[in-house]
Amino acid sequence: MTEMHAALISAHRANLRRYRTLLATELTESEREYIHRRIAETRLQLDRLEFGKIERSQTSAADAAAFSAA
Repeated sequence: MTEMHAALISAHRANLRRYRTLLATELTESEREYIHRRIAETRLQLDRLEFGKIERSQTSAADAAAFSAA
């Protein structure tokens, strides 16, 4: 596992924690639906990274952005 790969996994896990924290707050139904979608999308990306179903060359710009934001 490369350093970048490990950092992306860490960033996705941090995002999931943040989303779950947000769900514990008072939200509108549309906000709650959006967060649930983000959780599902992030979980899928994390699963792909953790289980090696995505090649390093296929890492998206969004993953790179998540890495730099973490």
